[in-house]
Amino acid sequence: MTSRRGYDRPMIRYNVPIVLVRKTGNEEQRHELLAVVNRESLTVPVDADIEEGDIVERRLPNGKTATYVITDVTVFQSPFGGRLDHTEATFEPASRQTSHTREGDVFNVHATNVQLATGNRSRQTMNVGQTADQLVLVIRGISELLRELNLAEGRDADLHDVEQEAIADITSSEPTAEGVRRFYDWVVECVKDGGSAAVVAAITAASSALLLDAETLLHSWAG
Repeated sequence: MTSRRGYDRPMIRYNVPIVLVRKTGNEEQRHELLAVVNRESLTVPVDADIEEGDIVERRLPNGKTATYVITDVTVFQSPFGGRLDHTEATFEPASRQTSHTREGDVFNVHATNVQLATGNRSRQTMNVGQTADQLVLVIRGISELLRELNLAEGRDADLHDVEQEAIADITSSEPTAEGVRRFYDWVVECVKDGGSAAVVAAITAASSALLLDAETLLHSWAG
């Protein structure tokens, strides 16, 4: 009988060089290590300092650098010994994380006077005012921003309906602001489903100011 006392114990072979990047305030920490990289996850040694939100840089064979964002981290302890203990982290491409908030998007919020601008497109700059025509412009501008940022993807028909209802309400001879309220509720729900914290804050502020100005305008007409 052949003795197996000299066989190699199983172990994980980390063979892909990666760089872990962690940004804290204005500081950036970079740490090189080896990993096992799969399609949507990577495996690193159990003692690796890796957290959700960290950035992973990986040099590809064509010389380009792939960048991922860590979305979840799980530590596994093997029942077969420490060599198989490891940390598994899921990731997604950094481009997907920033698809809703592209570099160059600018959100300026000033109390009830709200200005939103995307990139250098001045046609997307909106100021909440006190006239029906200005409020119509704001309604259309908020809708356009949702489409530009892909936040209404798959819900274009619903967005069109609430947008037109809000415009019809504010331009009616007997406005009630109910259409604007429904538009506000729909926009806030939509942006919270898919927007980053900055986008949620900016568009919610714009929608809140729109609703406030619509009700103020309604009261002025009633008076």
